Formats: sequence, structure tokens, C-alpha cells
Amino acid sequence: MEPLKPFWAPSKSVKFSAKAAFNAIQLSKSTPTPGDEGVGKRIWSLDVHNRLKLFIWRTLFDTLPTKGKLGHFFHIVEPECPFCLFQEETSHHLFLRCPFAERLWLCSKWQVRLALWLHLSLREWFMQISNPTSRDFPDVDTQLEFITTWAITLDQIWKARNDRTHGNVPQQLDTIARNILKMTGEHFVARRTRKVRTQNNEEWTPPPQDWIKVNTDVAFKDDKCFTAFIVRDQNSTVTHAATKEIFVNNAFIGETRAIRIAAELLHKEECELVIVESDSIVAIQWIKGEDQEVDIAAKTDVKKIKKIWNCRPKWDFSKISRLCNGMAHGLAKWNHGANWDGPIPPPPHFPKTYFVIRGLDHTLTSAQADDAWSRRPTEEFMRLLGDRAYKHALERQPHQRPVPQLCRNQLWVDAAGGGSEVESSAWGSMH
Repeated sequence: MEPLKPFWAPSKSVKFSAKAAFNAIQLSKSTPTPGDEGVGKRIWSLDVHNRLKLFIWRTLFDTLPTKGKLGHFFHIVEPECPFCLFQEETSHHLFLRCPFAERLWLCSKWQVRLALWLHLSLREWFMQISNPTSRDFPDVDTQLEFITTWAITLDQIWKARNDRTHGNVPQQLDTIARNILKMTGEHFVARRTRKVRTQNNEEWTPPPQDWIKVNTDVAFKDDKCFTAFIVRDQNSTVTHAATKEIFVNNAFIGETRAIRIAAELLHKEECELVIVESDSIVAIQWIKGEDQEVDIAAKTDVKKIKKIWNCRPKWDFSKISRLCNGMAHGLAKWNHGANWDGPIPPPPHFPKTYFVIRGLDHTLTSAQADDAWSRRPTEEFMRLLGDRAYKHALERQPHQRPVPQLCRNQLWVDAAGGGSEVESSAWGSMH
């Protein structure tokens, strides 16, 4: 029996060599740890400049050439931080622990106190603020603004570090803080410009033959949340619309609740061919169960929607661009002042601006809009809103209870002399 001999498993020849050892070490360093793929996916999906994405990636994966990092390869004479001249310069110290960084974060628009985040690493901090279900922000736009400011602040700290390290004239802290605020504003101006350029390429499309499409959205104001949904048929004719105030403080939960309210009504009306569209990717992922942990406050709504979906297997839930969801968003925003709860009466008591100019995804001039809302409906008006619902509304008998009436300031007011209360059936069939 031959004696046992040691062998080097990582090598194909099972023989040890310096090259094989080096390759094994490099392989262990490049092997992603649990959660690395999620970090990278969030970084590259951010709506920020690509240069900032690359810088965030280098920061979170600790590939920046700090003195502490370079000290692993060769001797550094002065490994101290160039700002405090006390601690070794590492990414964690430079961005989170250094007194210079603390003062800069505190001077930002958000007045960030790093003492609240010292228990987290940079990667953990990023994962928390970029969490799509985070309750730290009232809406997605605020979250994106904070992440943009966060990334620019890291970038400016690194730039100031390079200036000091390489002998350039360092900028004062207040100057750097103003630069961060200015660059954040420039990012949002560029983002709005890009949206305007792409707006002409995106438009709402009607559903297929015999189908109906419902668009939902929410709007927040003064700690109040208003939901709205619009139902349209294959001819782009509005067949139903409703608004409701709900008591939630999270946009994703509100979007899910809006979908549930619409789904319950359509299920009750026994609609079999329905497409539900929302501009909230999180709400749609919750409903479809696409590897998204559902917020505990939204589980009841998601469970109810899935139960309805099981009863109506032909239904479809999909994400839509915000640019194509203007009608539902306009109705939810309009309800800030109207405080209308329930089905919206059909024409002629339709809110003019949001539904004709902004809502129906048609471009009308001011003269066309005024003509469409005259007492004698034109062909343009009939084409947009459907003559059956309009005639039905005119034939309704007035009731004693006053209802909202269109006025020039784009809001509804109670008519002193009473009005015509029109039920949702006047919109036409939703089937």
C-alpha cells in the first residue's frame, strides 16, 4: 500500500505552486458574498449619472485607493487621514468617522447626523436608504433625492481628499456644501429634461377588443392620501371613475390599496377581461409575488387582490410609466380640494383640466377645450368622452342634494341651486 501523499486540490495537476496559490487567493476574493448581487442590482438601477453609479460601486466594494487599502501592497509613510491626521485612512473612516465628513453631512440639506448611522457599514447604509419598501421617506421622489445627495456627498468628500493628498488648494467646507446642493439640483433638472424628451414617445394605449383597462394612482397632501382609478374601454371612452381618501402614510401601501379598491368594484361587476395598470413597480411586484417581501401593512390588501385574481384568472396586472398615468394621477391630485369620496359623476360635471387636457392623453388647444365644454357639445367632445354617457347625464332629473359643479378655477363647488346627482351607471357598461 502506497503511503498517503499531500496534494493541492485547487490545482488541476494537484501539485502546489506559487501561481496556483495566487489564483486560489484571487478566486476567493472575487467570489461574491451573500447580498453582493442585490447591492450591484440596486446600484445600476439608480436614476443617477453613470459616473456616480461607478463611484458608488467602488465605494461599497472597497476598491477605492485609500491609504489603508494601498498599505496592503506596499509601505505607506503617512497612512493617516488627510483631514483629521489621526486615524488610518479607510473608506469607512473617510466617509463616516472623520470629523470633516461629520460636519459636511450636517451641513447638507438633510442635516444628516452620522452618529445615528455609525453602527452600519457604508453598504448596509446604502441598502437601507435604497430599499424600495423603506418607510424612511414619504415618497419615491424624496427617496431618490436623498440617494442622489448621498452619492454626490461621497463623491465630493473623495474629491476633497484627493486635493489635500496631492497638494492642490483645498476648498472650504461651506463651498463644498454649496457645490453638493448645486449638483443635486442639476441632476434633477437633467432628469426632468430627459422625461420631457421621452414624453412624446410614451402614451397610454387602449385595451384590446372587449377588454377594459383600469389605471390607479394616489396623491399625498397635508398627511392625507387620496386614491383614484379610471376605467376605459377599447375606444378610450371613460366608463367609470372614483376617488377615495385613505389613511396611510406610505406611497407603496397607498398604491396597493388603490388597486384593491378598483379590483373589488370590477370583481363585483363581474368583469372578466380586465387590465389593471399602476405606476408603482413595488405594488405590482407584491401582487405578482416577484421576490418582493410584502410590507406587513399591505399584506391584507395584497391577499385580497390575489384572492380576486384567482377568481378572475384572465385579469392582468402591469406596471405603466408615470407619463402614461396622468389621468388617474390628475384625478387623485384634483381630489385634494374636492374631497370627493366615491364614483365621479359623468359629464357635464367632469373636472375640465385634468380629464380633457391632461387626462385623456390627447393634446387640445385652449380654444378646443373651451369649445368642448360649451353647453352645445361638439363632435370633438363627443369623440373624447362618448355621446351615450353625455346624453344620459343630461336626461337625469335633478335631486335635492347639491353635487359638485365645474367652475373656472378647476375645482368643484356645491351648486347653491342644486344640481343633478348622477350615479355611476350613467358612465356606461364596464363589461
